Amino acid sequence: MILDNVSSFPPVYTDEWLQRIVDGLGLTKRSKDEYFGSCPNCGGDDRFVVKSYNGEVKLFCGLTGRNGCNDLQGIQNALREMGLWPERTSGPLKLPERIISASDLDDPYYMRKNIELMGGAKLVNDVVEVPLFRADKSKVEPQRIFKDGSKKFALGFKKDGAFGCTAKFGEGKTYITEGYATACSVTMATGIPCIFALDAGNLPKVVKAIQKEFPKVQLIGAGDNDPAGIKAMTEAVIPYAVPIYEKADWNDVHVTLGLEAVKTGLLKQKKPLFRRLGTGEIVPPDYLIKPLMERAAFVLVYGPSGKGKSFIVYDMAACVATGKDWHGYKVKQGSVLIIYGEGGSGIDRRLAGWSIKNKESLDDAPLFGNERPLILTNDKDIEALIAYIEHRIEIDGAPALIVVDTLARALGGADERVGSDLNKLITALSEIIAQYDCTILLVHHTGHSAAAQNRARGASELPAAVDQEFRVEPYDEAGIITGTLFTPTKNKDGKLLDALVFDMFEVGLGVMDEDLVELKTLVPELRGPARDPDADKQKPESIVVSEEYKLRTANKLTKKALIDAVRVEAGCSKRTAERWIKRAVEDGKIDV
Repeated sequence: MILDNVSSFPPVYTDEWLQRIVDGLGLTKRSKDEYFGSCPNCGGDDRFVVKSYNGEVKLFCGLTGRNGCNDLQGIQNALREMGLWPERTSGPLKLPERIISASDLDDPYYMRKNIELMGGAKLVNDVVEVPLFRADKSKVEPQRIFKDGSKKFALGFKKDGAFGCTAKFGEGKTYITEGYATACSVTMATGIPCIFALDAGNLPKVVKAIQKEFPKVQLIGAGDNDPAGIKAMTEAVIPYAVPIYEKADWNDVHVTLGLEAVKTGLLKQKKPLFRRLGTGEIVPPDYLIKPLMERAAFVLVYGPSGKGKSFIVYDMAACVATGKDWHGYKVKQGSVLIIYGEGGSGIDRRLAGWSIKNKESLDDAPLFGNERPLILTNDKDIEALIAYIEHRIEIDGAPALIVVDTLARALGGADERVGSDLNKLITALSEIIAQYDCTILLVHHTGHSAAAQNRARGASELPAAVDQEFRVEPYDEAGIITGTLFTPTKNKDGKLLDALVFDMFEVGLGVMDEDLVELKTLVPELRGPARDPDADKQKPESIVVSEEYKLRTANKLTKKALIDAVRVEAGCSKRTAERWIKRAVEDGKIDV
């Protein structure tokens, strides 16, 4: 589903293909670099969108509508038949060969490479002199690059660990590559400093030295697509990107296809299969809802049907979309996608109730829900989801949270009891988490038997795969259901937090049905931490009986006085006190 950055499909660059597609299909402009019209694959009107993103053409059909085909492969094939999409090559991709004339060799090296002189480099008698350093910041003899591209160092120069850089660096993202021209192209395309290690053999040594002396630097390789370059990046054990063109470096891409192609290509990084442990800086957790839920986490919320799971999850989603604290827990704001398969019209009522209760408008919040079913074990639907995320990235950024409600609906015909079926979904969603650093939250049910009430239904692969897990169930106090209990049951990298109790408040929506009855919904409100029943020496019944006796002997017994006395003594809500008193009356313990 998520494509490798080395492919025999040539990139579809905006400058070369966008206008050709627009003209060929007669598309209508909707906004800057975005066009819509009839789909060349399914023929659906106004469902097909073509746009430019990061210098490449992106296309999709019907991602937010009910009638689109969402068939990326079919659309590309249809365009290819019309000459509006590049053909797949039978072998490795290669850049067009550059023809260098004799007169070109009279130009200084940096002019032939289309680069600016960076990193303190200067031109001395048509020779580019580039300052070099070691990781302890000591300066060494410069590298000298002649018109013909040959490079020379001072006699006795020790290359191991020496490097140059296009700009100052000290923390954050920094690229590293082999040669000076490539480093300049990378910085010109991205605006990010780039270290050059002089050659492939020296690059892993420079990486090790930089990581030791500058632990806050995040190194990303901008490698050459040749055996030595790829070997160097693999040995360096850092994320890296190489051009998709055989035997090319990023300066070759810059000179032939432009800086936008360099910028786009560098986004398609490969992560190393392994990384070196024990050498990096300890980074605090990055929370989506602090300290409850981390970013880029795989989360499961489960519980019996109809007991408040979705109300609590949508409450979280709305808080993330607006940046509002979640009942006192700090939230990192971001866009939210809700993939729902249950209660399509109900979600609008629930979110409207949330907006009324919290006095927070959702009109401009980046909160989106699907308009047709998405089956997350279906490759085409996963491709459609990824295409939609790519479409929205430049508007709202990558999603911070994707909610799947419920797992059973998202599986389609797959069986939640079969590990291989669940693993297909887990793999697809894990790739999306890795690609976009988003949290994915699955809503799921418990089983029906008494033994299955404390675990998520289905195969064990799911609870084993998630990072964090929460159970939602009725809150029982001495046999009386008084609220909704939200209990952390798994936290892969930390201790479990205390369980929380929510009250569900009824909110009127100001809309009448056909019988002139106002539509209403429920909105959760935090009551507080769950009380440990084993720690309560005084049970609800004994509190009620004791307070009733005190008021009766003082000749002050009224129902209101008893409710207030029980509420104060037990530290509970008025509603809970009323329930306890009612139960005591029904059991014949008191008479009010």
